[in-house]
Amino acid sequence: MKKLATVLLMSLLCTANFFCTEGSTWAKPPASPPSPTAAECLTRVKNMEPMLPNIMKSASASVLALLPDPDAYEKTLPPMAKVIATKDKINFKNYGGLAERFFFGGDKARGEKIYNQFKANSKAILGPTDTFQALIEGDMALVYFYEKNYAKAEPMLLNAKNQLEANLTSAVSNNLVTNYMCLSMMYDKQGKTADAKKYAKALVDLAIKQRSKPF
Repeated sequence: MKKLATVLLMSLLCTANFFCTEGSTWAKPPASPPSPTAAECLTRVKNMEPMLPNIMKSASASVLALLPDPDAYEKTLPPMAKVIATKDKINFKNYGGLAERFFFGGDKARGEKIYNQFKANSKAILGPTDTFQALIEGDMALVYFYEKNYAKAEPMLLNAKNQLEANLTSAVSNNLVTNYMCLSMMYDKQGKTADAKKYAKALVDLAIKQRSKPF
């Protein structure tokens, strides 16, 4: 979720030398940062690829640390049916986080089962502008992307991206950066260069905005 996206963003921006200088891991950008071309942005995104194993290791560790024992945690929650019936937003979000924990922990079948219920009821319970479901979906898509299961990853990434773009705030911008990264790399691998450049450019522009302009 948000903590996961922060872990990813710090790794990605410094690895790709977006704003880092020699001897510094997080240098401030120029007052008026230049706008790189789409081709230059794609080159930067490609430079991230060697770090993906370490990024995924950090991401998984972050998610697993939040819920060390998901089975025990699930027993503390009200039944999902009751949570949905009463529109219990807090425990509904807890189920979303639980789905992600099972997914990152390797039990995809269990994670997806919970997530499918979560997604089907998300708008009715959380409202159409709430981005929590998009954060969960984007994180789970990251796992499919890393496994090169693009058929699964693509629709999840695009859905999460669309929701975050429509309701963008500084609080969720790191997640959108991650979605752009995955989409750009995925389309590059598939030979869809125009789409790869499009999302690489979107990533870099958003990263620059994060460091230079208020939302």
